[in-house]
Amino acid sequence: MALYRITESWNEDTITWENQPGYFNEALDLKILNNEQSSDFIYWQISELIKQWQKGSIANHGIVLMDIDENTDDGEIEFFSSDWTTASQRPKLMIDYYVPK
Repeated sequence: MALYRITESWNEDTITWENQPGYFNEALDLKILNNEQSSDFIYWQISELIKQWQKGSIANHGIVLMDIDENTDDGEIEFFSSDWTTASQRPKLMIDYYVPK
């Protein structure tokens, strides 16, 4: 699974497979996942991206998770959405930071 930075604006209410926004073609983080059911959270390292968003050096259009090679049929990975009925299983953005002295 690869995490990419989205480069175009999009709307949650109108996005479809056919009109998905563009993304930067270099993955920011990669994870090797298997298709065994798990309730564990997956942690992605995007601290440099967060810094760029915070500084305003790039626009924050979000991120996208994609199979590293979408031309293969090597299983299926599913993630819960922010609309999922069980709140504790919804995705979370957690940012660890410190205040410089």
